[in-house]
Amino acid sequence: AKVKTKLVADPQINPFNIDVDTEGGIVTLSGRVRVARQSREAEDLAWDTKGVRSVRNLLHVGKLN
Repeated sequence: AKVKTKLVADPQINPFNIDVDTEGGIVTLSGRVRVARQSREAEDLAWDTKGVRSVRNLLHVGKLN
């Protein structure tokens, strides 16, 4: 929930296209973003969250449906 909250607060990212799953401090980001910069930003926000030990960025970059 902490990671998703950070994504919602970031005006550069559409959080409704990103799924966040967390288990044991490992965060998995999946879904789609428009540009690579948004993927990097989402990953950086996840890493910057207390308790996160690892981030798997599975976000796809490209046109949103």
